[in-house]
Amino acid sequence: AGKPTTPSDRALTDRERAAFAARMSAAKIAPKPCAGTFNSVVAKDPTSDGWLVWLLSPSPARGAVPVGGHNRFSISADGRTVKQVDALSASCLTLQPPPPDAKAAGLVASHVVSPTPVETHVFLSLAYRQPLYVVTGEQFWPVQEGRIGRPSPIKRQSP
Repeated sequence: AGKPTTPSDRALTDRERAAFAARMSAAKIAPKPCAGTFNSVVAKDPTSDGWLVWLLSPSPARGAVPVGGHNRFSISADGRTVKQVDALSASCLTLQPPPPDAKAAGLVASHVVSPTPVETHVFLSLAYRQPLYVVTGEQFWPVQEGRIGRPSPIKRQSP
């Protein structure tokens, strides 16, 4: 790695200004964060000329996995108009990983805002290096190695 340098031209490009405006537009209408603040990600929307902004719950403690409290915003190309807001979870759920000596298959969370897992489940599985099993309705979905696997039906025991 090299020594940090200061760019000769510090002016933002039009694209960088629009990305920042998109992040700020999302932050203005964001719900209350679970942990006091949000981490943010801004990317070009692959389905339009606009932006996607994710406001993500940070981990409240070392190793804790913030499964809930994430939101996705679809924003106009100039970054000033929020076109859609998607809650990617219904609550502020945080999971603790199993101890290193435990024989655990991974973490399990229920998901009620869509019939399938969402992109934040894949992100969390990769970021925390843990398989994540997501329960939606009557389905049990494995999320690991950057992919959402095929669902399995949940087998209910009769009383």
